[in-house]
Amino acid sequence: MYKKKKNELARIKTLIENDRFTACEDFETLLKKDLKKLLLDYFDIDGSVEIAIKKDSGRYVFTAMANAICVKNFAVIPKE
Repeated sequence: MYKKKKNELARIKTLIENDRFTACEDFETLLKKDLKKLLLDYFDIDGSVEIAIKKDSGRYVFTAMANAICVKNFAVIPKE
């Protein structure tokens, strides 16, 4: 019995330590859409934006990648 409880506790500890980012189903889709809109202000984007979110040392590490054809030429920062 003791060994079974120890194994269960070890499994729970592993689950907590390897906590995966959880959010609503549409979170990733919405984030990609918002990032693409933002990036299109600065780049001509070819294709979609890819993202990765992982937990590392108690923090979430976020990576985004997109293929840009070119950097847009602009001389003035747009007013908000």
